[in-house]
Order: sequence, then C-alpha cells, then structure tokens
Amino acid sequence: SISSQIVAITAGASGIGRVVAEFFLERGSVVYICDVDAAALTEAVSTNEEATSDRGILHCVKADVSCYDDVQRFFTQIEGEQGHLDVLVNNAGVSGPTAPVAAMAPADWDQTISVDLNGQFYCAREAIPLLKAAVARTGNLKGDAAEVAKLAVDAGYQQAMALLENGAGEDALGALAAYLESFPGSSNESEVRLQLAYLQLDSANAGEALKTVAPLCDGPADAAGR
Repeated sequence: SISSQIVAITAGASGIGRVVAEFFLERGSVVYICDVDAAALTEAVSTNEEATSDRGILHCVKADVSCYDDVQRFFTQIEGEQGHLDVLVNNAGVSGPTAPVAAMAPADWDQTISVDLNGQFYCAREAIPLLKAAVARTGNLKGDAAEVAKLAVDAGYQQAMALLENGAGEDALGALAAYLESFPGSSNESEVRLQLAYLQLDSANAGEALKTVAPLCDGPADAAGR
C-alpha cells in the first residue's frame, strides 16, 4: 500500500516533481519535497492546505541539491521525523547550456555538473541508509517502492562488478564482501557469493571461499568440499 509510505522528492515544488508529489499525496503518503524555488514551495504548501483532508502529509524544505550541506539537512530532517524512507525520487536536474563548446561559459558547465551529477550522488548517498532502514524495519520492501529501493540496493552490486571487470581484485573482494553484509537476501546474492568465492580461491583462502558458498548448498560444506 502506498498510503503508509515515506517519500522524498527533489525539485518537487513544480513540474514533474510536483506531479509525482501529487500522485503520492492523493494516496495518503507522507511526502517530503525540496526545491531551490521558495515561491514554488510556498504555492505547494498553499495548494496542499486547500485540498481534501484525506490526503497525505506534505513537508516542504528549501534546499539546493548541488549543496551537500543542504542535502544533508533535508535527509536529516526526514530521519529525525520518520526514521526511514521508502521512496526516493531523485528528480532535480537542469538542462544546462546549449552553446558550442568554445562559447560555453565554464560557470554554466560547473552548475550543470553540480546539479545533474553531484546532486544525484549527494541525494542517493544520504537516502540509501534510510531506504535500508525501511527494509530492516519491515523485513521486506513495500509495494510500489520496491523497484525504487532496489535500484539503490543494486548500486553496491554494480560497483563491485565494475571493480571486478576492471581487474581490481582486492578492491572487488572487499566490495563484494561489503555488499553481502549490507544487503543480505538480495536478488544478486548467489552471483555475488560465487564471484567472491572465486576471488578468495585466487587468494589461496579456501576456507573463506567455502564459507561464502555454504549458504548456496543444501548443507554446510567442510574443508574437503563434502
């Protein structure tokens, strides 16, 4: 059910973000939106107050996703008031300059990178612990938030696989082990355990490799592989 979900939407005071916020509010969710546009945030609050009483709860925060301090403040508020997060809609972005490279102002380029790349990273970094807290709290992923949270969970898997493909054996070993510890029961667990076991065998650590693959077996494996 969407009605009990805690939702965070960046650039949520207008445009696509506002439409997404309305979707969740109409279904009874608790919605946190942030935006750099103070006037749009004020309008969003006014519109929500005039709507029917059976809607969800809207919280508005003025924040710039390109500023890490602002992003931390936004998610710290969510954590303090809710303790977890079910859905992150990482919506903030700018189209950036459309001039030829030679005519492009470096400041415009920097702003685009700050919002579209740094902002996405900042928000994901702060949201992932809260998304994990929601999973730990309920024991599973809830409703329509499942796919959104799954994307965050699988970020660790993608990082580990990239390290593995680039031949960064020791780094990949650490990343795979951290993934298993952080996201037990993920859909990628079997593949991650096998990849980790191969790396452990390459490191002449057969004992750890057996422990890694043991959960994939019908029973515990011993040092002889029985």
